[in-house]
Amino acid sequence: MVLHGFAPQINSLSKTVNFGSNDNNAGAQYFTQDRQTYYGTARLDASLTQKIRLYGSWLYQYSRETGNSMRYRIRKNRRRVYLKHLDP
Repeated sequence: MVLHGFAPQINSLSKTVNFGSNDNNAGAQYFTQDRQTYYGTARLDASLTQKIRLYGSWLYQYSRETGNSMRYRIRKNRRRVYLKHLDP
C-alpha cells in the first residue's frame, strides 16, 4: 500500500508607502513579500511474506521567501488575534 500527500502554502503581501519628499524625493514605493512552503509526505507498507513486513516513510518540506522584510505587530482583542502591519 502506498499513501502520499502534498500541501502547498503560499502567502503574498504587498504594500505601497509614500515617502513624499523624504529620502531624496522617494515618493511612493511599492514593496512585496512572497513566502512559499511545500509539504510532502509518503508511506509504503508491504508484506513480503507472512512474517516479514516492510514499511518506510518520507517527509519533504521546502520553504522559500523572496521580497522585502515587512514588520508586524500582534494585537490581541479578546478572542481575536490579528496582525497589524507597521509602516517603515
